Amino acid sequence: MRLSGILSKPPNDQFMEIEGFLNGKKLKPGKQRKINVGRIWLPFYCNRCEEDQAFMSERILFCIGVNDKTISIDSVLVCPQCGMSLVPAWFLIACDQDISSSAPNVKLVKHSLKLSADVSVSKDPFGDFTEMLNKAQLAYTENLGAGSVVYLRKILEIITIRAAEIAGIETRTQKNRRKPFKRVLEEVDQVQRIIPREFSENGYRLFGELSNVIHCYSDEVIALQKYPALRRLVVGVIDSIKNNQEMNEAITALGWNEEGEPQ
Repeated sequence: MRLSGILSKPPNDQFMEIEGFLNGKKLKPGKQRKINVGRIWLPFYCNRCEEDQAFMSERILFCIGVNDKTISIDSVLVCPQCGMSLVPAWFLIACDQDISSSAPNVKLVKHSLKLSADVSVSKDPFGDFTEMLNKAQLAYTENLGAGSVVYLRKILEIITIRAAEIAGIETRTQKNRRKPFKRVLEEVDQVQRIIPREFSENGYRLFGELSNVIHCYSDEVIALQKYPALRRLVVGVIDSIKNNQEMNEAITALGWNEEGEPQ
């Protein structure tokens, strides 16, 4: 495998052997070198072309030395169809020994992507929650565990309050105070079944897990470890709403599909 194969995948904790790309010559800290490691390909939605595209880098990249085991790479990924939508990208690559060896074992520690108005992580499969899910994913790629989970909890809260409104369930007490969220979620789920059956008994536990991260009961490492599973569960709730015809009709009638990101 060439280095571009590692850069074209999400960050991973596993080291993988690749073809050497520094020709056995060490790269001093801060020094730059041209490398031929193949093109980087990452999937994005091009808003200009209005379709998913595999954005690509130039074939020749430039890397900067950090130390004997680490380099960074700056690149710009371009939509291959219109050639106008761009994604500036930065990658940090680590090796278990000397990264200038002929067959180094490397891993992608982190990548950072800057999306413009022309580019989205994905097209609109989740209605007006797509933007928040995209922001959660970008925060995750930046190793911001709590930041990524904030968006997931916000989505769950909004879905629950919307479902309560549709079902005519009060979200405030007689003294005009907010009802405990657990109570609202339970009342809503009894009527609308917004929590997928696979984990309906643990619906509030999902909210609790999200809240624990935000309120500092979990550290960033644990938050990053839990994020993929938490995201899948939140997406499961969104899918439950999408598959509920009655809920969809009510959402359309209220114009929520046209609002963009809820406030």
